Amino acid sequence: MYYLRALITISFLSMITAASAQDLTNHRWQDRLIVIIAEDGTHPTFLQQVQELQQDQDALLERRLLIYQVLPQRFKVGVDDAGVWKDSPTLYEQFNTAKAPFQVLLIGLDGGVKLRKQTFTAQDDFFDLIDTMPMRRAEMRRKKN
Repeated sequence: MYYLRALITISFLSMITAASAQDLTNHRWQDRLIVIIAEDGTHPTFLQQVQELQQDQDALLERRLLIYQVLPQRFKVGVDDAGVWKDSPTLYEQFNTAKAPFQVLLIGLDGGVKLRKQTFTAQDDFFDLIDTMPMRRAEMRRKKN
């Protein structure tokens, strides 16, 4: 089931144009987002964060999490090497409000920023925070039934 959803999600995302993919409001009430932002794709914390989020794809899917990698002039959805980079400075300008060399954000289903850090964040920290949210708790209760 998780693999089928992942395949559908990947197929859907590959069809999205750069213009519509930049509008993260399309994800509201559908997906939680982790936005990894760096001024350079070789930034060590950026690379470490991406690698960390590659560890448990099933847990990402279970929590309806999509990952956006955002650099000054381009972005990519997902953490795999096969993803396609799209040219656009919009997401970087929108979310790098602290003008920091590295940031990571967690955006909830409601579109609100739930976490903003300028340091590496373990995936379990994201999962623990998400699992305390009321909507996630309701999802877990429904899954038990």
